[in-house]
Amino acid sequence: MCCRSGYTQEGKGFMKPYPDEIRFLRQAKYLNEAGYTILMYDFRNHGESALGTIPWVTWGVDEAKDVVAAVDYIATHTDYKDASIGLLSICMGQGAATTAFGLEQGLRGYTNLKCMISIQPLDYPTFISAMGLPGFLARSTSKVIHKRTGIDFEACSWVPNVKDISVPTLVIQNENDAYLDRSFVDAYYDNLTVEKEMLWIRIPKKKSAFANRAAAYVWLGENPDAILRWFGKYV
Repeated sequence: MCCRSGYTQEGKGFMKPYPDEIRFLRQAKYLNEAGYTILMYDFRNHGESALGTIPWVTWGVDEAKDVVAAVDYIATHTDYKDASIGLLSICMGQGAATTAFGLEQGLRGYTNLKCMISIQPLDYPTFISAMGLPGFLARSTSKVIHKRTGIDFEACSWVPNVKDISVPTLVIQNENDAYLDRSFVDAYYDNLTVEKEMLWIRIPKKKSAFANRAAAYVWLGENPDAILRWFGKYV
């Protein structure tokens, strides 16, 4: 749905999930103006990146390797190897980052990784439940995904890796997100074993379910205070 620069209506068909463009460059701009160097990248199978080992989105399972690769790139780069690193992890990127902490050679091995901001955590089973799909349709969809990817999305959640997150984490969630399962977000926050903070925001409701979720990503570009405060504390 999105790439490193955000969301655009181009290629989304007649029914646009969100009425405007979402520009991730807005948060890149204010972070850069605050003195941070920004690495923005597409996961494989997204944006301008090449195909991954599986030519499908895997809800963080395969994308976690790209998060590790991005952190490794910075951590070993001649100009930045001594720099502190913070993750701004949005939606599925948040799930990929959480999975990356649980990998055997994952993010826990990078001592210069100092913090994370987790935007609207949501795993696949919770997403399907929140959509309210009939059971037969959800099962049918999962079978197709399993056949394409070899991954059982219903059984493969990043939730068990929350305990592996090893850096201070700020969680941001829109109370009017149409896909919100408050008990899921609360459990995610409760299972964090690091210094943490929960920021609930309330954005007026939009016309569609996706728009109510995406509104938080627009908010992210327009409200730098919480992001700059958290990064300023640790990075």
